[in-house]
Amino acid sequence: MKEKLKSMLTEKRYIHSLGVADAAARLAGRYGVDLEQAYTAGLVHDAAKNLPLEEALEACSRLGVQPDEFELKNPALIHAALGAEYITEQFGITDREIKNAVRYHTTGRAGMSMLERIVYLADMIEANRSFDGVIQLRTLSEIDIDAACITAANMAIRRIIEKNQLIHPNTLYARNDLLLKRAKQKQNEN
Repeated sequence: MKEKLKSMLTEKRYIHSLGVADAAARLAGRYGVDLEQAYTAGLVHDAAKNLPLEEALEACSRLGVQPDEFELKNPALIHAALGAEYITEQFGITDREIKNAVRYHTTGRAGMSMLERIVYLADMIEANRSFDGVIQLRTLSEIDIDAACITAANMAIRRIIEKNQLIHPNTLYARNDLLLKRAKQKQNEN
């Protein structure tokens, strides 16, 4: 799988994918998620990332993937929706949890599974990432995965606003869902 993936990605993207796989496996160990699922999802999360747009859209059509209006307006997001089906075609991966982790690794969504949260975070905190706040996000991800996902969503939303781009509603839904979940937990503790 690694050799095939390496041939599909740029060197930088392949190194990133290895880093995401390692980070996902580490977080899986911390949060009691299947290590192989997490490693595999992290490894293949960007399998469709380096496809030229025309090829990506052709693959979407071939695989029955319907990019939404936000993905079409920001084609950099298409790789996640496509990737969930592309990994079945390219690697024979049919595990629904892995496919969902790939599908939502960029935007998140309301009701993310633990594996989805792990891959969402691993994509941002892998060892090769370098941006303001990444060290704090890495530390928080080891302590409280939901707080780390909220922080990651906040960072992503700020970055998208700074670029004056559309915010995919799934990112807002993911953030709000986790905030509501935390509020309910606090209410139940009182």
